[in-house]
Amino acid sequence: MELACGTAVFSLAAAKYAKSVVCLDLDSSRLDKRVPDMQNLDYVLADAARTGLETGRFDMVILYNAFYHIKDQWPDILAEGKRLLKPSGLFFVISSWNLDKTLMEEKLSGIVQRGIFYVCLVS
Repeated sequence: MELACGTAVFSLAAAKYAKSVVCLDLDSSRLDKRVPDMQNLDYVLADAARTGLETGRFDMVILYNAFYHIKDQWPDILAEGKRLLKPSGLFFVISSWNLDKTLMEEKLSGIVQRGIFYVCLVS
């Protein structure tokens, strides 16, 4: 599951390897035009803080290059992501944007407990 997917670039890459991928965003206008044609990739139009999806459905939840855009909703999105995960699931917050780096360090310090991780790849 990719929350706040934007163009869904991460989900498109993941769909090459995963059995099934779901991506979700509030706005479909930026969605890559290949998404509807992917057999194992489903798009959901919804708020990442209130997805309406079933509890415990996913092995993994990803927030990729979206932290700056959701910073004010982070507590609600974290809670929703955790709700969506299976008991042994993992939540990854990943960014390659310098814009996200400081925010992630500030808001995610100490969050590496209980299977919740963040990764910040900034060169």
